[in-house]
Amino acid sequence: MATQIILPSDGLITRDAFAGLPTPSHGWAWELRSGRLELAYRPVTFWHWQVVLALLEYWRRRGHQVAGEQYVADSGFIRGGTGRNNYVADGVVFISGHRPAPRETTHDVSVLQAVIEAVSNNSEEQDATQKLAVYAKLGIRITGSSGAT
Repeated sequence: MATQIILPSDGLITRDAFAGLPTPSHGWAWELRSGRLELAYRPVTFWHWQVVLALLEYWRRRGHQVAGEQYVADSGFIRGGTGRNNYVADGVVFISGHRPAPRETTHDVSVLQAVIEAVSNNSEEQDATQKLAVYAKLGIRITGSSGAT
C-alpha cells in the first residue's frame, strides 16, 4: 500500500498536521526529532531485547565480537554498504577474528557468523518469513528458531 503525504511548503509541522498523518504500518511510528519528521521503528519490548542480549552474550563469551541492531548488507532493495533499505538484524555475530570498525552499522555477509532475529507474535511475517528468506538467499545458514511473547 502506498500513501501520499502532502507536507507544508514551509517545512513546519504543526501538532494538527502531525496528528493528521496516516497511521504507519505495524512496528513503525512517526517521530519529530530536532524539527525533522521521521518514520522510525518503534522500540522493542523488554522480552525481545533480553532474548537478543542473552544470545549475543553466549557468542561474546566464546570470543566473538557481537553487535545489536545492525544492517545486513545487500538484504534490501539496493546494493551497497550504506545500510539504506537493508534489513536491520536484532543482533549479529562476527566471524572469529573479525573486528568491525567502531562506527560501522552495515556489514557484509562474509564477516557474519550468525544473524539473530527474536520473533514476537506481532512480527512473525517480517522476522520469521521475509527476513529469513532474504538471509538464506545471501548464504546465511538458517538454523532453529523459537519464541513468542
